[in-house]
Amino acid sequence: MLGPFQFSKRFLRQRPTRHRRVGYAYVVAVAVAGLSGLLIAQFAMGGIITQLGFSSLSILWLTSLYFAVSSILAGKVNQHQRWMTVNYALTFSSVTQRTILLFAFLPALDFLPVYRLSSWLCWVVNLLLVFGYWRWREGSGGQGTPKFLSRVSADDLVG
Repeated sequence: MLGPFQFSKRFLRQRPTRHRRVGYAYVVAVAVAGLSGLLIAQFAMGGIITQLGFSSLSILWLTSLYFAVSSILAGKVNQHQRWMTVNYALTFSSVTQRTILLFAFLPALDFLPVYRLSSWLCWVVNLLLVFGYWRWREGSGGQGTPKFLSRVSADDLVG
């Protein structure tokens, strides 16, 4: 059985036109969602902390999309793959946030502080997992304990 990465590599090799079309649709969807997210973030409940958390997410989402598109247009496939991984992690932040918000249902916790915290943790946790996964893959050849707290350099994105 193929793992997710082997499947996607096979898909890219066998169907580059389809991949390109899906990519165009993804770029449009993320651009619209990122810009609207930036606007909507200004009205988030929880005050400036929440507004800054969601605004940062939108800015990073759009920025990583820009670098992913720029790198593939320049023919830098590895760099494109890295930036798309970052972008997918940011896309998945809504799922992470809803998981974090489950803690707000605990009797000892109020909703608003958990919501404020989730506006930051939803994307920070996902990025830490991505960077930790890269470190683990590169540092141990895919075997061993992930080094989630190891230093991440700019080379992880542009190298």
